[in-house]
Amino acid sequence: MLWLITIAAGGMGFALGLWRRRVHAVIASSAGIVVACSVLAPLLNWSPLTAAIYVLGMLTALQTGYLAGFAVHCGRLRAASWLARERDQKGRDHHA
Repeated sequence: MLWLITIAAGGMGFALGLWRRRVHAVIASSAGIVVACSVLAPLLNWSPLTAAIYVLGMLTALQTGYLAGFAVHCGRLRAASWLARERDQKGRDHHA
């Protein structure tokens, strides 16, 4: 069950990066992860070290997902820019 939450954190980070949300949203999500783990740690009888390791793992998944989503977003923008430039070039060659 905990691995599913970690994958969800990575997916949320990917979505934030893909939609090019600002860093504020990632910071807020990171704070939410820390608070959620702080609340869940005593309920799950985790030691402080286990809780800290799990928080770091989830934050790593969130940040990595954000960077991957942002990279995909930037790649799309670059491809769209290249296609527009190609269309303009073909239009100029056709009219010349």
